[in-house]
Amino acid sequence: MTQVVILDKLDYCSSLKNVSRALRLCGGDRVKFVKGGIRSFDLVLHVLNTERIDTVMHFAAQSHVDNSFNNSFEFTKTNIEGTHVLLEACRLAQNAIRRFLHVSSDEVYGESALGELNNDSNTEHATLLAPTNPYAASKAGAEMLVMAYGRSYNLPFIITRGSNIYGPNQYPEKAIPNFTILAKLGKKYLFTETDWRRGRTCTSTTRRPRLMSFYTKVKPHAFTT
Repeated sequence: MTQVVILDKLDYCSSLKNVSRALRLCGGDRVKFVKGGIRSFDLVLHVLNTERIDTVMHFAAQSHVDNSFNNSFEFTKTNIEGTHVLLEACRLAQNAIRRFLHVSSDEVYGESALGELNNDSNTEHATLLAPTNPYAASKAGAEMLVMAYGRSYNLPFIITRGSNIYGPNQYPEKAIPNFTILAKLGKKYLFTETDWRRGRTCTSTTRRPRLMSFYTKVKPHAFTT
């Protein structure tokens, strides 16, 4: 019986080879790959129904900030419209969705600082979302849709607002693989430090960056680890 279904449209920065190891380790009967985009309502609903999905982990997004300045419409289509399609398909699915995990970004905070919170609060969800670029705005908009579906249709959800992530097979347009490649080639690269208290990337090795924050419908708090 299939336990994990991966839905991905295999955009310019992705490759089926990146999930081949998982497919091999888990076995073909436990993991299934479906090529397709989350903006295809019929496909998403079909997958939810035929595979009897009960938990959705929504990672799909246009996520490179620099690209959002020149091609912002694609970010709106994928990040906002795509999220809306996925939410509506979950609402209409035959199998009840037990949990909807929406992977957002700390970019939604913009330049707002954690210090703006009330002194008696240790949460972040109360901080004003103030995105400063098209990518961040699209992720903030997607969050609003998730929260609305939680309130209107009782969809159990969790929103994560993580800082920059990295790992194997990451596309080299991202900072860490890009820096690594340039360093191996002996080329110069820009290395800056930003204020992690403002929910931004911390590139200094002497500070502990904010790793992940959460917003959940059940306990509406955004925790920092």
